[in-house]
Amino acid sequence: MKKVFKSLLAIAFAAISFTSCEDVPAPYFFGGGSTSGSIYSENFDDGTSNFTYNVVSGPSTVWSIKSNKGSYLNASAYQGDNDLASEAWAISPAINLSDSHEATLSFRHAINYLDDTSKMQEWMTVWASTDKQNWTQLEVPTYPNGSSWTFVGSGDISLNDFCGQETVYIAFKYISVDGDAATWEVDEFTVSGDGTPMQPTEPQPVNPGEVSGTGTQEDPFNVAGVIAEAGKLASGATGTEEVYTKGYIVEIKEYNNTYHSISYYIADDAEGTGNRFYVYSGKNFGGNDFTAATDLAVGDLVVICGKLTNFKGELEYQYNNYLVERNGQTAGGETPTPQPTGSNLLTNGDFESWENGLPTNWKTTSTAGNANLSQSSDAHGGSYSVVVGKGGSSTKRMGYKETTLKAGTYTFKFYAKSTTTDVSQTQAGYCMVANGTVVSNSYKYGGYVNLSNTTWTEVSTTFTLEQETTVCLVMMNPKGSSYAVNQDILVDDAELLTSDGGLADGSGDSGQGGSESGEVQTVTVAQFLAAAESTSTWYQLTGTISNLKDDDIYGNFDLTDATGTVYVYGVLSEKGGAKKLFQDLVSAHGLQNGSTITIIGNRGSYKGKDEVTNAYFVSASN
Repeated sequence: MKKVFKSLLAIAFAAISFTSCEDVPAPYFFGGGSTSGSIYSENFDDGTSNFTYNVVSGPSTVWSIKSNKGSYLNASAYQGDNDLASEAWAISPAINLSDSHEATLSFRHAINYLDDTSKMQEWMTVWASTDKQNWTQLEVPTYPNGSSWTFVGSGDISLNDFCGQETVYIAFKYISVDGDAATWEVDEFTVSGDGTPMQPTEPQPVNPGEVSGTGTQEDPFNVAGVIAEAGKLASGATGTEEVYTKGYIVEIKEYNNTYHSISYYIADDAEGTGNRFYVYSGKNFGGNDFTAATDLAVGDLVVICGKLTNFKGELEYQYNNYLVERNGQTAGGETPTPQPTGSNLLTNGDFESWENGLPTNWKTTSTAGNANLSQSSDAHGGSYSVVVGKGGSSTKRMGYKETTLKAGTYTFKFYAKSTTTDVSQTQAGYCMVANGTVVSNSYKYGGYVNLSNTTWTEVSTTFTLEQETTVCLVMMNPKGSSYAVNQDILVDDAELLTSDGGLADGSGDSGQGGSESGEVQTVTVAQFLAAAESTSTWYQLTGTISNLKDDDIYGNFDLTDATGTVYVYGVLSEKGGAKKLFQDLVSAHGLQNGSTITIIGNRGSYKGKDEVTNAYFVSASN
């Protein structure tokens, strides 16, 4: 079988860059809707398809991805004696979900051949995007036995997070690794939804029933109160502050198997005879995941915290809301994430200090900060704010310098304002950085907030780091959408607060994905393996190279000294240097198996295998 794969003709396509799914304009959702009608379908019956194909081939790799099998999309892959993974993407044409409240994706697929069935979950995944640049993984399919056809998982994949978007692309990602080979077929590709124009709905009454509560945790709104509060929002607007509401669950709408959230309705009486309020994509205590729809039950008396939103008269809790109380208790003793307090950890968060036309400390060495910045005298406080330039058809971000934070819970917030009379949007977030590069799919945001040019609006996000981590705090200026107009945005008075975390020693000095806590430690391999994993502690090791493959562009090999052996996952020519240039070191220093090399790197691991990560070259001898 492998001989067949080796004979396949390699196809060369331009590589495409896949970054975070977070950089997509805010989706808006309705409480109802169904997924009955077909919005788009393709069965590949005529031996052709409207899909496009992108192939990223590594050494010793032969790919075939095509749809000439008569009735299905076919992809084949073979990876030779090289550990580097190779990818192929099959991308659907643009699909319009602008008129859908809910939508789903379904298809059949089969595998003809696979060397190692234990790696099935790594071979094909499903993704969605609005621009073919920023991709969100939807699902890892359940693979069939042998070559039989099966639908993905237990049924349809939800596309609800992309409803309201005029352009959505679906992609199948195929991967070949570790000397394995496989072929896949995909058939009966269908996107279904209600597909009907969104009819304006009658606004809910501003004051339905007897209102009580002030919306605080100590005095939550009742359902009548939260309806009245949400009714104050203009169409398309989202509240800037989280509010608390107490009510009885009267209907469980659905459990989202991808985002592990539950959508449900609450009312002021357990029978649900009065007004109801929709809690969209709610989370468990402290924002944690639900495990099943049965984690909540009709009749539960709950307290919920989150931001309110109004989309064409649909009043509801926005996604990222979370449970505070259930039947007078917190499940398992869990409590909501505390709001951090303390001193501002940011320097020049008020944008009063400028150097060479840029605000001090608001320039990143990674790609996290990609917006043009300029000074404005329209300030929330002090004399100046910063203008975050628009990107037209692309999303732009302003980033604070790379900063290493201790484990803990943080709130990042700032004030923002539009520069035109049109509504704009922004959100606060962060991404992780390693070795001077943004970690793939690590952007996390707190949710979109609508802005005006008449008032300053507070924008915030709260997040928890489980261990010491290097991050870039970012403010997003999203591309234009049907919900907001892309424009320059003013930002001022940014803060980073924490009650239990803080800046790691030396934080922000290097900007290379982990600042050093003290001096570099010179250790043996045995001492290195005994150390804890960390991206901020640096170790110098010296040993002999073995298992280095010819023409390796990354620098992957085993390093051995008198105390043991450890795997080195890539070596850069200098700290924070470019990848794939290991052959330059080979040429300059004659590196080969048997050479003695000294490197500096972090203690890491991958799938249980101990590694030297983020390593860079110091010296060598033969």
